[in-house]
Amino acid sequence: MISSASRPGAQPLLVALCVIVGYGFFLPFFPLNPNPNETSRLYLTMAVVDDGSVAIDGPMQRYGGVWDRARCGDRFCSDKAPGLSVLAVPAYAAARVGAKAIGTSLSLPASHALVRWGAVILPTAAACAWAFHRLRHRIPSAPLRWLVILAFAGSRSLSCRMSQLPNSPVSRTRSK
Repeated sequence: MISSASRPGAQPLLVALCVIVGYGFFLPFFPLNPNPNETSRLYLTMAVVDDGSVAIDGPMQRYGGVWDRARCGDRFCSDKAPGLSVLAVPAYAAARVGAKAIGTSLSLPASHALVRWGAVILPTAAACAWAFHRLRHRIPSAPLRWLVILAFAGSRSLSCRMSQLPNSPVSRTRSK
């Protein structure tokens, strides 16, 4: 009998599942001290959807200030590249419509989780599963492919976690 793990089509799905579990577990949200890097991106997503603007003044008024910001004339903007914020717009907009339909609104922690899952965790899991499948000709050994893909995913997760720690080498180099 052939196990599902030995079928070529099942392994990319297992890779995606490992990435989802790993990222979901190792990237917690701290409501009293949210990551300013992540919050700045989230505020840009919220501003685009809620206010139709790239200025993050609206989310800052609703949820509080953020240190990672740039002055744009008399307004504030995110000081981050807009890629992840734009990627998160569809998920945030859909969740906002859903929340409104049931008579509630999205809290800041719920918005953080939604954007993290919709723009980071699920796309990373899909990309890792795709790369695992595509590398089968270059790296025929499945265990070595697992190692390469999960090392890549783990290094991204570790980099994100280290940037949240005070006085970490990653946060020090990014603040210069």
